[in-house]
Amino acid sequence: MTKCVKCGAEIPDGRMHCPECGFEVRMVPDYNPMDEVLAGQIGGAVPGPDNRRRSARPDPQQEARRRRNKKKAQMARKRKRRRAALLMFLMLLILAFAVGFVIYRSSYTGLVHRGQNAFNKDMYDEALGLFNKAIKKAPSKAPAYRGYYQAMMALGDEETAEKKLLEVVGEYPDQVDLYKVLFQFYIDCDTSYEIANVLETIEDESVRKKLAAYDVEQPEASLEEGDYDDVQQVSLSADDAKAIYYTVDGTDPSKTSKKYDGPIQLSEGETVLQAIAVNDKGIESLIKSFTYNIELPVADAPAVTPSTGQYSGSQMITVTVPEGYTCYYTTDGSEPSAASQTYSGPIEMPKGNTIFSFVLESPDGKLSDITKRNYERL
Repeated sequence: MTKCVKCGAEIPDGRMHCPECGFEVRMVPDYNPMDEVLAGQIGGAVPGPDNRRRSARPDPQQEARRRRNKKKAQMARKRKRRRAALLMFLMLLILAFAVGFVIYRSSYTGLVHRGQNAFNKDMYDEALGLFNKAIKKAPSKAPAYRGYYQAMMALGDEETAEKKLLEVVGEYPDQVDLYKVLFQFYIDCDTSYEIANVLETIEDESVRKKLAAYDVEQPEASLEEGDYDDVQQVSLSADDAKAIYYTVDGTDPSKTSKKYDGPIQLSEGETVLQAIAVNDKGIESLIKSFTYNIELPVADAPAVTPSTGQYSGSQMITVTVPEGYTCYYTTDGSEPSAASQTYSGPIEMPKGNTIFSFVLESPDGKLSDITKRNYERL
């Protein structure tokens, strides 16, 4: 008899279920270690199908094929991982580029670049808006102002552009680049003479030194100002100047005035010589004025011989004429002029009573005092 493994009740032989709990009886043969040893010895002596598979030598071609397939599978997995990593990298790169592009477009540099592109396409209003946005972001930086005034010039509003540029250099007087933008504006507008006026307002010497290329020295004259009693010549010079322009008619000189190419002849009277120097950038200096007054001396009344009186017999009337002068005379008592008879040599005294009047004309057309002689020839 056996016992139920579940409730412990005795189960009669031949029964398959416990009479108490109904649990199924499992029939397990008794274990005999000798049976296992014997089976092992017999299995080792007489190989069965499993024994033959374990002891059979592997096929070299199959082994090589297996290794190749394994290596291919490994490489395929590696390629797949690399493609996945590359794809992820590209996605991150595209995302970073997109974010960077958006940030760049709204940055100062991006706005200036977009404004310049719009300007190049003749889209001046759009360019002006972009440059103004850039100026608001960085009001002391120069590049946006350069684009701003170019757009304003294209729109025909140089006056507003000049006003804004003058305001910004006044607000940031230590920013050399802003002055350079203003000066280039004047050059582009062909009003470079304004640069000298702006330079005069700069109090910071360090700033002026950095703008020395725009500071053109005024011309100097070889002749001191003043009064002269003879015809004069004056020469002009200016250090580092490409050209000098001048006027003598009272108007302000410019690059359209007469270009200096040699000594200037000063005529009688007052002459106001005004000149400017222009450097190789086309920038003009301040106007420099020189005043000269030339009063040429006039010969005294002509010396005439003989003196007034009565004369008998033939007499010759002689007039001393200075070099360069012309003598004119009348014989009827009227005042002589350049329209009167010209004295060309001694005159024979006519008979009777005659009043001679003589005058000298200087090379510049001035008349001297008159000399009168009353002759009576018997």
